[in-house]
Amino acid sequence: MVFETIITVLLFILLGLLLRYHTILIHNGETCIERYINRKCRRHFQKYDRHYQNPYDFGWRENWRRFLGFDRHRHPWRHILLPSNFGPIGDGFTWRTIDDNDLNNEMC
Repeated sequence: MVFETIITVLLFILLGLLLRYHTILIHNGETCIERYINRKCRRHFQKYDRHYQNPYDFGWRENWRRFLGFDRHRHPWRHILLPSNFGPIGDGFTWRTIDDNDLNNEMC
């Protein structure tokens, strides 16, 4: 009985940490790989006293809207609560950025 409780609590904590990590990623408009790339770019830009901004970060509210599919549907809560056959935004090869001509697109 005690062993099962310990396993349950441990799994609850680990799943909570995983949920927190992915919430932060969505909030910042990043994937887990982009998180490390953006960290490297920020360090590179700091060497030259420049500010780096993630080109896919539209602000926390717009990031969540894009993640949940709110920008394309009239009834967003129905889209979240019920299964949907709507495809993702774009063609899967190119994505909209905050500014396509920004200096942040330089190689880091």
